[in-house]
Amino acid sequence: PALDPRAIEKMVLSAREGALTPLQSCLLALSSTYGLRRWELCALTPEHLSEDEEVGLLLTIPTAKGNITRTHLVPPPIKEALTGWGFSRRVTLYGAWEAYRDIEARAGLSHSPEAGWHSLRRSLDTLLLERVPEAIVEAFMGWSSSLSRMPKRYHKISFVGWEEER
Repeated sequence: PALDPRAIEKMVLSAREGALTPLQSCLLALSSTYGLRRWELCALTPEHLSEDEEVGLLLTIPTAKGNITRTHLVPPPIKEALTGWGFSRRVTLYGAWEAYRDIEARAGLSHSPEAGWHSLRRSLDTLLLERVPEAIVEAFMGWSSSLSRMPKRYHKISFVGWEEER
């Protein structure tokens, strides 16, 4: 399922208020902004961040499933979270899972057994499809065109993670 946007907002507010560690803030910023898969979160290194004099900070995302690597401009609201962590050490898949669970706790959310990093990806897909064409969502989320209809497969699913609502 997708994570309820209200739960994501509460997590983001916790990061902004300093309740999260630099690692947690970075992972949350990456997941909520770009919809990164857990593997993609763990594969990032300092080399994936680069400064372009004309456009600013860029993030190159290695893909989990052999699709085309994509590069995104880092918006100012998350720049500090990314540079604050700086990918100074590798995060294991289990470490990323632990970070997600701790973010929930620090944000005062109950854990939904179905929720994890991929739930934020599904939420982002659902919300983007309500605003932009499917082809743009497909490219932004890192799906190859051979996996056609992936944005629609992720869309209109149930939301979990907010006061026992589904």
